[in-house]
Amino acid sequence: MQIVVLCGGKGSRLKELNGETPKILTEFNNSTYLEILVNYLKEYDELEELVLLTGYGHDQVKGKLIDIKAHFRISAYRDEVLGGGGSRSILGAVKQNLLQENFVLIFGDSLPQFNIQQVFKKFVSNNLDMMMTYIDSNLVKEIPRVAINRNRVSYSSKTYPEDKYSMVDYGVTFFNLSVFSKFAYNYNLDLKILIEKITENHYVYGYKAKKPYIEFGNLESYKVAYQRFLDLTKWKI
Repeated sequence: MQIVVLCGGKGSRLKELNGETPKILTEFNNSTYLEILVNYLKEYDELEELVLLTGYGHDQVKGKLIDIKAHFRISAYRDEVLGGGGSRSILGAVKQNLLQENFVLIFGDSLPQFNIQQVFKKFVSNNLDMMMTYIDSNLVKEIPRVAINRNRVSYSSKTYPEDKYSMVDYGVTFFNLSVFSKFAYNYNLDLKILIEKITENHYVYGYKAKKPYIEFGNLESYKVAYQRFLDLTKWKI
């Protein structure tokens, strides 16, 4: 299993806290989020590689990897446009042949709370093109962009989607490389638009998560995440 982390943004909403430090190196009780994430992923015995798609702060992230030990490989690849990320980083990684045939995409500022490895096995065994995870909108403070019809997922990039979009994207997506064949060189696509187009052109399945992710995209959510990470000292998936 290969897990790919999008962590190339500037993290401007946390600049007051982090200064010039990239968001994935945000500190929680003397540990960076990257270290917390790696310790969490050590629960997955079939994880072969963790790929960090960076941009802003690449050298800082790569320097931190020297201190981190795990049973899986950890590598960092930079989007040359500082502050890059999203679809640009994903499609760049596709072009450079960095990604396995099947991989998992997560965001660098939210920790999932379900067994990714277990769901990945189902994804691969069923030969799916793509699977999105989602959660009830009343459990998280995000705009609902996901609609489900007989387990087929539709995704909206609009600022205010129609009422049928009643679920929130959980931020963990399972991909087969084939879904990028039409978009591999279109770096200008926003990530939301890329996901929307894929759900329009492929039968995308859904997996419903029950527990909210722990995220720290801004100062308000950072304060909540700080305490939750303290409580996860011996957290098990």
